[in-house]
Amino acid sequence: MGRIGDGDALSIGGNHLIHALRRNVRVNILMFNNQIYGLTKGQYSPTSAVAKVTKSTLSVRSTPRSTHQSALGAEATFVARTHDMDRAHMQEMFRRAHEHNGAAFVEVLQNCNVFNDGAFEKITARDVRANMLIPLVHGEPIVFGAEGEQRGVAQRSTVAWKSSPSAKREPQPC
Repeated sequence: MGRIGDGDALSIGGNHLIHALRRNVRVNILMFNNQIYGLTKGQYSPTSAVAKVTKSTLSVRSTPRSTHQSALGAEATFVARTHDMDRAHMQEMFRRAHEHNGAAFVEVLQNCNVFNDGAFEKITARDVRANMLIPLVHGEPIVFGAEGEQRGVAQRSTVAWKSSPSAKREPQPC
């Protein structure tokens, strides 16, 4: 198991991350994302928000890296996201990653109360959490929202199509 922060995973260690996922070696990568280099006194990281002011920059100008796009682009076979405010969900994601036969990438959204307090408040705050987080359970319908206000995602078709340019457009079971 490897534990790494968002800065090192997506900047200086980016190639190592990409190749470990691409080669699908049996490793669990837990990336703790607090959108800042917390151990180096608050420098901006590749996931820092645009216009973020830090001790090392007047304003971040680059677009934050998407951790999941990076992992999926590297053809990772297991990608998950959890946050530090839901211990049961976090433990379940760690368990599933451990059971996966191949490279497993788990992003943990984690607050840094010293250098980037409230970074994920818009999705993890208690009063908005039910409407902002969508639990995905294999084989179960996608349902989200606060109790009594739940919504879902309907599937329009039971057929998925191959998108490869060289493949014929043959239906594939979902």
